[in-house]
Amino acid sequence: MGSQHSVAPLPVTCAKGHAMHAKVAHELLDKVRPRKRTCHACRAAISPKDASYRCTSCAVDLCMRCSKSQMYPAEKPQGARSALKAIADAFFANDQGKKLVDVLPGDIFFFGPDRLGTHHVVVVRSPLRTDSNPLMYEKLPAGYVLMSCETVEATQGNRSENMNWYLSRVYMALGPAGSLEVVGEWAHGQKTVCTFEEHLPVKVLLHPLRAGFGGPELDPQVFETVVTQAAEESRPYGWRTAVKAFAGRKALNPQSVQSKEQRAKLLQELQKRWKAQPICSSVAIIVWQKYFLEKSREADPSFGEDLAVQQILRYMPVYCDNTTPSSLLKTLTSCGWVLHETLYS
Repeated sequence: MGSQHSVAPLPVTCAKGHAMHAKVAHELLDKVRPRKRTCHACRAAISPKDASYRCTSCAVDLCMRCSKSQMYPAEKPQGARSALKAIADAFFANDQGKKLVDVLPGDIFFFGPDRLGTHHVVVVRSPLRTDSNPLMYEKLPAGYVLMSCETVEATQGNRSENMNWYLSRVYMALGPAGSLEVVGEWAHGQKTVCTFEEHLPVKVLLHPLRAGFGGPELDPQVFETVVTQAAEESRPYGWRTAVKAFAGRKALNPQSVQSKEQRAKLLQELQKRWKAQPICSSVAIIVWQKYFLEKSREADPSFGEDLAVQQILRYMPVYCDNTTPSSLLKTLTSCGWVLHETLYS
């Protein structure tokens, strides 16, 4: 297994230099009206189950293989589609150079897609590390490595004691090529682990507040405090919120929030929305926005709230009560977050 590192990936761009955002199956719609997509660089087919990067301006897609070769290039790109493919071929011909990316608190798992073409959002609470749980290990295919980490999520059927969100240790199988599958969990407060018959694939969205990415680093202690408090205050899963998110996806527009007064008004609106019944994507949005508020208040009691809104507009510019998993992914990968379909960089 490769070593771990924290090197900031380069942005993914199309042949014309436009910034690209990550894309996964659009809830239900891609199942009802599937679209055939191919990678603009290597011409490989992109299935509805696959993630990709898309340029909205040029209406072109890059598969994750070609996207990752841009994030961690073996050589400098020359422009044009043929050069993009050449870079990908050179990168993946050398397995010796691959390293495991660090999955850390604050990162986001996307489980799926499921039979309806939907992804489930789960927030990471502890570093993803190798695990030796014997009950899980005996279920692994040959050549796979068991890994686990603490997580928090909102589900339709599960909740932790005295709270509506669900805290657990999630177990994953790391494949020889770096793929991840969720294979079981150990619910918070329970004495036994649960193994899953269906092993859903896992995509990982890495947040930009980490070493080597050029910005402020996440404070894991403050983040965990925020998660615990938010979980204790959490409300039951919201079907109405799910319908609202599907029907009215809308991201925040930083350009429309320029003054301190506008930012103060926006914070009041966000705090009101935090009280809505959540869907799975709401958890990631709420804990991150609350983290920025808590950390900014700690750094500057006088101007912390204004700073928090500026951080929210930069790193988490979405509403918790009308954002689907696919919309969350699209927006965040335009804000410095990076999607990985495998753990190899």
